[in-house]
Amino acid sequence: QPVNKLVPAATLKKLNQGTITANTDADGNLWGVPFFNDTNYVIYNKDILQKAGVDLKKLTNTWESFIAACEKVKQAGKVPISFANKEGIIHEFWLLDMMYQYFDTEKQMADYFVANNFNEPKMKDAMAKYKYLYDKGYQDPAGETLDFASNYYSKFSSGEAAFLWFINSMYVSVVKEGQISEDRIGYMPHILFGKGALAKKVPGLGYCLVVSNWTKYPKQAAKAIEYFVSDKWQGRMLEKYGVVPANVTVKAKNPSA
Repeated sequence: QPVNKLVPAATLKKLNQGTITANTDADGNLWGVPFFNDTNYVIYNKDILQKAGVDLKKLTNTWESFIAACEKVKQAGKVPISFANKEGIIHEFWLLDMMYQYFDTEKQMADYFVANNFNEPKMKDAMAKYKYLYDKGYQDPAGETLDFASNYYSKFSSGEAAFLWFINSMYVSVVKEGQISEDRIGYMPHILFGKGALAKKVPGLGYCLVVSNWTKYPKQAAKAIEYFVSDKWQGRMLEKYGVVPANVTVKAKNPSA
């Protein structure tokens, strides 16, 4: 259901307007309320990369630099990317988290997906890059795509994979729990695939809350959304998990968090 007809305008004004725009149709109906934003960071294991001969001082998030590092890691007998893809399926994360890089504005991307331009150079380029990673064996060759959550973090925390792909914040539970010491971990912005202005914009669009048209309790659903994007809950998300809040009025109490 159009969320803007259920959630107060004062609540929506506090939220990331880029995400609001991307989820609003031509008639002004808002279909998704941002919950938190993607920071699109990649985390990497310094030890694996250094042992594979990768110069960390020269490591960048360009496609060329990333591919070169993946090849060295593979030759060293380690898994380059913890992302599982045993079957070669294009995962939804790919389109959601990668396609924004091909656009200059959120509106361009929204219009693109509304028009269903799936047989278009931008989409083909993204697909080709994904296929390249799969064909080269840089993704976890043993893990199944639809079961990626069960080995996504464990592959990295066990020291078997060099890069942890698609994290939504600079917080990783396996690191916080001490399985890998913070000084052996590095972060860098998401790998550059497209060349649009959004490619260098952090945060990205992120995740949304919606209200189904079949629910018997739309008002209660809207009330829940209000709570989850409130200063209180968004502040808790920021402080505890390090995610980038969708509520732009929320600031970290601890600037170093």
